[in-house]
Amino acid sequence: MGRKLFCELCPLFYEISVKKERLKRYIKWILDNNKYASEKGEGKLPVLLYSHNSLIRRKLGNVDIQLQENKATNLKLSAPKVNGILIKPGQTFSFWNRNINSF
Repeated sequence: MGRKLFCELCPLFYEISVKKERLKRYIKWILDNNKYASEKGEGKLPVLLYSHNSLIRRKLGNVDIQLQENKATNLKLSAPKVNGILIKPGQTFSFWNRNINSF
């Protein structure tokens, strides 16, 4: 058996590792020059460039159907938060950026 990671040693160390990774992400946001999309548009946009529809739950060979259910749940939780966000030229979209979490 190989050496355990710091976060695997005990629950407290796991929490420390999570906080460390969050801090690294926040520092990266502060230091990078990216402009993150955060503005929500009002109503429908005047031009539709692309539309896509597909089945959320579908049989994929030997893949466990629970993974499809998890995907559906993730989409149900995330779609309302990102629906209507305008990504302007030069901006970056991020699920993790603090601007998104304010909606």
